[in-house]
Amino acid sequence: MAVGKKVSWILACAVLAILGALTALFLISRRPDGKTLDVKLLPDAGTLMSLSNVHQTATKNGRIQWELRASAARLLAGGKAMELDEPKVGFFTADGSEVTLKADRGRLNLETNDITVEGHVSIANSRYKLTTEQAAYRHRKRIIVCAQRVKIAGPGIRLKSAEMRYDLKANMAFFEGRIEGVLSEIPAI
Repeated sequence: MAVGKKVSWILACAVLAILGALTALFLISRRPDGKTLDVKLLPDAGTLMSLSNVHQTATKNGRIQWELRASAARLLAGGKAMELDEPKVGFFTADGSEVTLKADRGRLNLETNDITVEGHVSIANSRYKLTTEQAAYRHRKRIIVCAQRVKIAGPGIRLKSAEMRYDLKANMAFFEGRIEGVLSEIPAI
């Protein structure tokens, strides 16, 4: 076989292999519901690994302290933190109730289990919902801290405060700074 024909043959095989790989990637990235997945061939600089549909649980003495879910996560260089997309964290209190924190994005410190979140932050339990723009969970103390303006709403209460601290051990919220609100009695039925 002449050298020119060998080069042509190798190029044709390479083109077919690339087209085959692109077709396979397209087919793999399609979901059954017809939506496409965001597939990254190479992670961003400073990212060791990218994951989707993340689930992590923190336990102590056999009891779940919190359970985190995120639509996507990126393990950052150094392996000590993860950036989270759409994190949702369920915190469990001593009395068995759950406090749910949701946000647009967040960061999990893998050494301390501390979590910071920002963007449309909501913190809710079975009765009350708090909204703010940033919050931080301090795992060692089991508290959620909001250093920005917060709003809380629930049956018989509408409240605004400059800052808030939610103690998960005591299942109590503490408000600081300028506090405004309306408390009303809920009629018994």
